Amino acid sequence: MNTVHEFVAAHARTSPSRTAVVSGTGSMTYAELDRRAGGLAAALVARGVRPGSPVCVLLPRSAEFVVAALAVLKVGGHYVPLDPDYPTARLVRMAAAVRAPVVVTDASLASVLDVPAVLVDGCAPARFDGPIVPADELAYVMFTSGSTGVPKGVAVTHRGIVRLVRSPGCVTLRGQTMLHISSPSFDAATFDIWGALANGGRLVVGPPGKASVAEIGGLVRGQGVTTAFFPTGLFHLIVDEDVAALAGLRQVVVGGDVLSAAHARRFLAAVPGCRLVNGYGPTEMTTFTTFHDVRGGDGPVPIGTPLNRTTVRVLDDSLDPVPFGTPGQLYAGGDGLARGYLGDPALTAERFVPDPWVPGARLYATGDLVRETVDGLEFLGRIDGQVKKRGFRVEPGEVEAALRDDRDVRDAAVVATGERADTRRLEAFLVLTGPLAGVRARVSRVLPEHLLPDLWFEVPELPLNPNGKVDRAALRSQPQGSAVVGSAVVGSAVVGSAVVGSGGSGAGSGVAGAAAWGAGPGAAGAARAAGADSGAAGASAAGAAARGAGSGVAGASSGVGAAGAGAAGAAGAGAGAASAGAGSAGSGPGSGMNPTENTIAAIWRDVLEVEEVGRDDDFFALGGHSLIANRIVTRMRKALGVDLRLVVLFDHPTVAGLARVVDASS
Repeated sequence: MNTVHEFVAAHARTSPSRTAVVSGTGSMTYAELDRRAGGLAAALVARGVRPGSPVCVLLPRSAEFVVAALAVLKVGGHYVPLDPDYPTARLVRMAAAVRAPVVVTDASLASVLDVPAVLVDGCAPARFDGPIVPADELAYVMFTSGSTGVPKGVAVTHRGIVRLVRSPGCVTLRGQTMLHISSPSFDAATFDIWGALANGGRLVVGPPGKASVAEIGGLVRGQGVTTAFFPTGLFHLIVDEDVAALAGLRQVVVGGDVLSAAHARRFLAAVPGCRLVNGYGPTEMTTFTTFHDVRGGDGPVPIGTPLNRTTVRVLDDSLDPVPFGTPGQLYAGGDGLARGYLGDPALTAERFVPDPWVPGARLYATGDLVRETVDGLEFLGRIDGQVKKRGFRVEPGEVEAALRDDRDVRDAAVVATGERADTRRLEAFLVLTGPLAGVRARVSRVLPEHLLPDLWFEVPELPLNPNGKVDRAALRSQPQGSAVVGSAVVGSAVVGSAVVGSGGSGAGSGVAGAAAWGAGPGAAGAARAAGADSGAAGASAAGAAARGAGSGVAGASSGVGAAGAGAAGAAGAGAGAASAGAGSAGSGPGSGMNPTENTIAAIWRDVLEVEEVGRDDDFFALGGHSLIANRIVTRMRKALGVDLRLVVLFDHPTVAGLARVVDASS
């Protein structure tokens, strides 16, 4: 068998009553899954889908997404997962890039794209005998961040998926009960879904939106999950907050950023008998390229050795091998290699190069710096500007391009700060011709939340180095004394007013007079570069509003006054801050709070690392995002005895609002 849907069909024939998918809406056997996908496949053929056709799938993580993806594969097409939480403009751009004849979705999302819709639940189950699909036919196209500002569509074949999930080496997948909490548009979903279903296992689909640590633990225990993938940042968080949530697992695979050796040791000690595997790989290599079976130890955790049917080479700039232990760029090839970038032959030729040692074969230039060790490859960093932010690939150039496209931005530069993906922030430096509030609102409708800057600086010009390029070191050396964060001026006695720039305070940095717009709880907390990441902003209307306006930019819901409000406008700006509660003076610990509010505020102060939290302060305006939200709800469960879904925090992002929910529940 050459394709994943053939493996699923085989299990439907040999074990029809075996449970295939479990979700909050019920369960499906392999026979039921096969027939539901068969009915949808017939409907797709009736709407003009043929072998080789792209089909957009606009659905959240769900059993219905699995049905839709399987149906597309049965027809011989390739599915294009689109995350409903993404801004509509980005979804439209992706759909236009693939030119899909139809989109599979549900009734609530059918009008999002100007593409004929086929409803996933609108077809009667049926047997479907599709065409024979070659292993080198496309199975899906998945979009990743692009440095030019345009998302890159990575075209992955059936051969790549089969190599990933059928005897990949190191990880055992046959007959496992696998947890699925990844977004369908994140390539880890390939590992989750087909790792279970192509091997006769059981797929446990997590709830829509972001899953809390408590929910993850409940799924692991309640469904008998044996194997799970976690983004590295989420794994670190679970180990920190409630490692017992992972008890019962037999295999944990992590990936997306550098794995902390300390967290690995703590996990292995707390969950004896469970294997911990560190996975590495770009989307262009079908999710994973290498695995390392983590045994503990104090040094850097290697990314390990290649999967079966995978080639890795460490080469210099001339594509010659480097000596053992010498840093070089990692090139990867084999069955997992993607076909290339959809509609971009030039970029494909640049990144997918001929293998000098195997005629006719290609290698993908990963852009990752590695070195060989006795335990396998060790990841050293990137050779370009790409970074990882909470497990997502981020090209700062894509963010810059989106900013420069705005009508009120004359120039822009974006810098990534922070050593770890789960704490990494994007700082935007903007030369503006109009209000920053409008820029942020418009950009938030174009970029998904993980690409939105966390801190926004308005500068008179971008500093240049002697070669005429933007001097990013000078941007990052911006003195905090001149920064305005929310309603507090760092290094000043002024609190509760929005002061844009302080002439000469940035002297020597190349960005004199810069104003930073984020949000802060007061002067004490403003030294933190708190900003605008809304976490799972798409989870609800309130969450979306938080993403669009919760950054503390002028006129936003966090209460910063009008843009340009200098000393003369301080009173008005201060009133705005006070009315919205964005850290105005007098909002310190215990000020007018009831016991529940005091407990929540104490948790926020500790987790967000701020000195003051008021009852009306906004979680996102204080720098909160989805990983931090998980820490908050986990600690609230321990301190207050309540189990809250993350969406509750997104819907009630203030101390007072959250306290009302807690008190009502008890």
